[in-house]
Amino acid sequence: MARSFNDAIGVVMGRQKPKVKPLAGGVWERRSEPAWHEPNVLRKGCLDLGCSHMVDVENALALQTGVFQHLPTFRNFFAHRCEETAASAKNIAPQYSIPSSLHPCEILTRSPFGRPFPLLVDWIDDLIVVIEFLCD
Repeated sequence: MARSFNDAIGVVMGRQKPKVKPLAGGVWERRSEPAWHEPNVLRKGCLDLGCSHMVDVENALALQTGVFQHLPTFRNFFAHRCEETAASAKNIAPQYSIPSSLHPCEILTRSPFGRPFPLLVDWIDDLIVVIEFLCD
């Protein structure tokens, strides 16, 4: 049973990265933690912790959105700004009917086909819905 935030991290680490051990004092090094942006990390962690709101977690993660898969790619572009990360971001654009010839900044500010708002705004809206399901 997890009695603290650190205990909960330990439960998830035991499943996701069983070979990684906590630092002295039992605290987990942030860089060794799992990829929290991946929905399955949250899903499996909640299952392992026996969360009472698993129905809400499943409903939240069932939302059909590319934000969890694609936003980290754009984050990597803005963090590293190299040709490789730019190409990765540009490769995502056609999935939203946005030209891949655009700069990653322009991709995020373009509206996907049939959508009234820019891609980034759509992703923010999707994240708000996910958070509402998780926190309801």
